Amino acid sequence: MGNSTKELVNAFNLNNYFSDKINANFTVEGKKIVGLFASGTNIGEYLQGIGEKIIKRHYLSRTEVAGKYYNLDCFPFVLGANPDKEYLGNGIVKVKLAGSTNNEVIRNLKVHFANEFEKAVISKVVARLKETVKITEEEAYEWIRGTVQTGAIGIPYLYCIAFSNEYLEKRYFPKIFELFKSLYISEFNSRLENCGLKSSDFYEYKDDMLYIKDVSDKVVKRDRKSVV
Repeated sequence: MGNSTKELVNAFNLNNYFSDKINANFTVEGKKIVGLFASGTNIGEYLQGIGEKIIKRHYLSRTEVAGKYYNLDCFPFVLGANPDKEYLGNGIVKVKLAGSTNNEVIRNLKVHFANEFEKAVISKVVARLKETVKITEEEAYEWIRGTVQTGAIGIPYLYCIAFSNEYLEKRYFPKIFELFKSLYISEFNSRLENCGLKSSDFYEYKDDMLYIKDVSDKVVKRDRKSVV
């Protein structure tokens, strides 16, 4: 579990930096997830700020919706009333934020990873729609918002992605929905292939939906290597 958690924490740092320029300096040491901070930092406010930015990015600041996917009681990590601190000198303090085997924290990290993976896919879908259908970027995102829906479901999945034909078929010709869905899944698979992965490594397709699997160490490692 430790190595898997380390990969997830590294991915968390990288994805947040590339998405929102959040300098998250978290790592795994033994059985602990720790963070390095300037000694004067209000760590509680800092962690809350990171959580708010992520919720804004993934769920348009809708905390109630985010709570269906993330355990917000330990998001992004846990800071107790008397956190375990170690002063390292030069104004730096190391703080224990969670155990590296904390199941709720690990699940939060996996949901975050899957969300960031999907956001990267969506960027590619937008580019493809602009190129093939000749619509604007704003229109492409509108197509996605009107057609792609996520649902919170239980173990063994993180969540599911469903496709609704109502938005597109009301506004365009009937076959446009199938074209869109095919393009979306194709871009999902293309990103996985670029990481040396199969679709079955990341999701299960059934009932016309993508069921996002519990993220494995292999998926995190290969995705991170493909973008670094």
